[in-house]
Amino acid sequence: YAVPAVVSTMIWGFVYGEKYGLVGSFNDFFGTNIDVFKPSVLLAAIGNISVWEFTGYNMLIFYSSLSTIPHSLYEAASIDGASEWQIVKSIKLPELK
Repeated sequence: YAVPAVVSTMIWGFVYGEKYGLVGSFNDFFGTNIDVFKPSVLLAAIGNISVWEFTGYNMLIFYSSLSTIPHSLYEAASIDGASEWQIVKSIKLPELK
């Protein structure tokens, strides 16, 4: 999230580039003809960029929310014999709300 939008645009331009980018190298190596700028694929390519851009920010929010959950709840759940899924379902998700 700390990467400026201009730098991010340059990076993804190089990744998606057909001549020198990662997609171009993939096409040359495997003999395919993937074009991420086709109208049928472009929305997924833009979605990939958006997800990549905001994942760090959202993970920071989730991490800070999870760190505020009292450890006594986890200790009580482990003493009661709760599985990891039960801890997620009964403690973490309700506390994140």
